[in-house]
Amino acid sequence: MKIGFLDRLIGTLQTYIARPWYPPLLGVLAALDHFVFVIPTDGLLVTSVIAAPKRWLSTFLWITLGSVVGGVVLAAFLQHYGTPFLEWLSPGILETHYWKLTISWVDHYGLWALFAITALPIFQHPVIAITALAGIPLGKIALFMLGGRIVKYAVFTWLSIHAPKVLFRMRPVHKEIDEVIEALPHKPEKKPRQ
Repeated sequence: MKIGFLDRLIGTLQTYIARPWYPPLLGVLAALDHFVFVIPTDGLLVTSVIAAPKRWLSTFLWITLGSVVGGVVLAAFLQHYGTPFLEWLSPGILETHYWKLTISWVDHYGLWALFAITALPIFQHPVIAITALAGIPLGKIALFMLGGRIVKYAVFTWLSIHAPKVLFRMRPVHKEIDEVIEALPHKPEKKPRQ
């Protein structure tokens, strides 16, 4: 597997996990993930909490805050620039099955769809875009995103400390954890799966 710039950056950053600026940096990366779609935020949270369990609260708070801020900034851009910005950011997204499914969820459940999707380890950008393009006030989008992210990241943080094997069984999370571990300059030995 070829390691790209972002992979090297994440691997390098993980070596500074004990630094006081590390959790705020995770928050910035969580915000940027709304615009580049390739930062393994869940994997960074899990590996950071496992590596520094005493700093679980600051890691949890910064990633939650960063994710919400990034989502609200994305929503603001979409409300201002509309679907051309979305197509520029993610070409073809309006034609995907997931986009159409998310529209039906938002039509049926409103902002609770935003809450539920942001609480799950699934792609959240369409639901943020749909609620933003529907003209829902940014404050409401932020509130429901915050609720969903608190649920998701609280569960992930708790599992990282008390039952990390459960997280490794979740396919999307396991994939992100593998991406983070693969990017580390000094990779830990992988234990064979049982």
